[in-house]
Amino acid sequence: MKQLSIFGIAVLTVAVLVCTPSCNKDDDNGGSAVVEIKATVENGVGLNVDKVKALLGLDEERIGYDWVWTGYEVASTDYTNGGFTLKLPETVPASRLGLLFDGLSEGVTVNPATAKGMFIVIVAYNDENEMGEFEYIDAKGWTASYTYVDRDVTVTGSYTGKSPSGSYTENTEKITFDNLSLKKGWNVIYHFYEENESTKTNTSKLTNTKPAGLKWIFNDNYDEADGIITGTVIDVTTGEGLVTEQPNGFLIYCREDSWTASEEKPGQDFWGKADGTFRNTRIFAGSYSVYPKDGPFHPADTIPVEIRSGKETKVNFEVTPYCSFSEVVIEKSTTNSQAVVVSFKVNTHALPGEPATIRNYRIFASNRTQFVGNNVYDESVSSPSDVALTESDLGTTITVTATGFQAGKTYYIRIGARCKESPQSRYNMTRVVSLSF
Repeated sequence: MKQLSIFGIAVLTVAVLVCTPSCNKDDDNGGSAVVEIKATVENGVGLNVDKVKALLGLDEERIGYDWVWTGYEVASTDYTNGGFTLKLPETVPASRLGLLFDGLSEGVTVNPATAKGMFIVIVAYNDENEMGEFEYIDAKGWTASYTYVDRDVTVTGSYTGKSPSGSYTENTEKITFDNLSLKKGWNVIYHFYEENESTKTNTSKLTNTKPAGLKWIFNDNYDEADGIITGTVIDVTTGEGLVTEQPNGFLIYCREDSWTASEEKPGQDFWGKADGTFRNTRIFAGSYSVYPKDGPFHPADTIPVEIRSGKETKVNFEVTPYCSFSEVVIEKSTTNSQAVVVSFKVNTHALPGEPATIRNYRIFASNRTQFVGNNVYDESVSSPSDVALTESDLGTTITVTATGFQAGKTYYIRIGARCKESPQSRYNMTRVVSLSF
């Protein structure tokens, strides 16, 4: 069974809220003016949804591996422009209603006790396939529920004890009704819910008073992404992981080829690490085309990858950097106790049809973090700006003296150089060297 926070006490399985629907045909169906629900969904433009239905009742059906709502449909409408408008009917069949808050008799007064009602679930569809639910909530634990009752009714008091009718939780429930007053027909109940695992207590409050900050959101019914992709971007000039910085080093892009809902294949990207490795533990299962991008290397090959739920898939990429370093020496000066001498050679790596035009270099140094680079460096001990390089500088030894290093501190130092073709002007980097003064 699905577990919801709409009208559900303490996010219980929905059947806890009311009794089994009555079959007494003589029950008063009740009635009111038609209620219109207008919703603008946060980030709702572009959702894979074309229809919205308001379903009354508790019915669900297992289809394949999923539970889907099969409750009584009271209203439906198109989903357009990131929102929807639902017109609820004046009356609801009595056979679809149940006693209010049945099972919470201790400390709770429903007046009259014979009042019956039921809430709706607002379900999203695409081509008649259930995609998820819409909820009107805030970030503090409040949820709004549209509820039908067959007569005027008040609910007062509080309940403390184990969840009635059985629940997914073993916590103690503390449920308070803030003089809840419902009018015959459609009502909005505002429900606050909070779990405290340290005290094993779930706290609920139901009221007519609308909290501030409510917004419509879409909850899809997909399982949480749990596929894992890991690997290394390998520098072909060294045979080791690409040395870069993080963030702003490189991205791994994953395009889901198994997506069939539209012609446009959805994709996502994430940052790799400074040593060339990468790891993402939140990928949906499916078939993907994967490649590294936006790093200081020539465009890489795309590799087809199959991501499985709960499993780790490893894939490595070989890339050619735009430039690299050789004969790198970073050491303290023998003549100045506050200086560092840096020497190195820069080499470029062009490919057929893909030039590598050297641009400049820079010394990065900091005593604040070992993750020194273009993201974090101390101006007092780093190059004041980029130093221009030309083709004539390639393969020749460049020697630089940096000053301003203070006794009693440890500094982290590296060199960066970049070519004009490097995406986002990314630097190729040397490994970090630490020196203590």
